[in-house]
Amino acid sequence: MNANIFMNRVNESDIINSIIKVIDTEDLVGAVLRVHLISELLIDSWICARTDCNELFGTREDDRLQIECSKKISLARNLGLPKEICTLLKKLNKVRNDFAHKIESSDIDDKDMLSLIDLTKNLSSKLNNGFSIKTTTAFYRKDGSLICEIHIDESSEFNKFKLIIVINILIMAFTQDVSSKHTGAWDKD
Repeated sequence: MNANIFMNRVNESDIINSIIKVIDTEDLVGAVLRVHLISELLIDSWICARTDCNELFGTREDDRLQIECSKKISLARNLGLPKEICTLLKKLNKVRNDFAHKIESSDIDDKDMLSLIDLTKNLSSKLNNGFSIKTTTAFYRKDGSLICEIHIDESSEFNKFKLIIVINILIMAFTQDVSSKHTGAWDKD
């Protein structure tokens, strides 16, 4: 595993601004799509790091490999990505697909949201550093004012913020997996 490839790809993508856009958007469809794009970036970066091939998926439009997200998840699982991460990614992909194929989607199905929360809690409990999911999280605007403080199990009106908790746990899980499997010297950057 080449952690430098993973970290360089993730750092180049500006995930922080993508998460800020999720917080700022009023549109749950936009939030779901952005969170899914972040998760797919994590998958791509992990596969490239695992294979030690930064350009595995191509670098230009004319040589870019177009692979469905579900196939990327299967590929990553076959390359050793932990089952708990893959299971959560599959559920997130299902939620995104449901939104993409329903013209009148206004919220995440309650059953799917409960499943995402349960899978996130399960993944959190598997992290080696003893991190456990914070059950209450505060979200702030750029000016520092409080948007809301939510509990992970609160009502569906906070699903957008729950998705941010999900993606943050995924980022931590990917990072921990990559760092635990890294071979070679660590880049001081």
